[in-house]
Amino acid sequence: KEPLVHLTHRNIRDGLVKSYTWTDTEARLLFEAGTKPVRPFTLLRKFGMEFIRRLILKKGYKDGMEGWIESFQQAINRFFVYERLWELQQKPTLDERYQLIEKEIVKQWEKK
Repeated sequence: KEPLVHLTHRNIRDGLVKSYTWTDTEARLLFEAGTKPVRPFTLLRKFGMEFIRRLILKKGYKDGMEGWIESFQQAINRFFVYERLWELQQKPTLDERYQLIEKEIVKQWEKK
């Protein structure tokens, strides 16, 4: 019945630290739920729709510069969630791919 005042972080740094933790957690939950493979358009759509939702539909613009920054930050967070989800969906993993590349580089160096 009363409006909610939600002060989640006091500065940009704290917001970024919070984002780092929560975007990874959310991506893992989406991965475990079997979310469809992430495509390039998925990243653009998730970013754009979150920005529109926060800034226009939720009327973030009424909060002035803070609303614009928060809307953009939340859109970036949404992008990071799906970027991390994409990474989790890779088979072989990016780490495994890099290990193969590193082995090939070492092999080439040893030939010289």
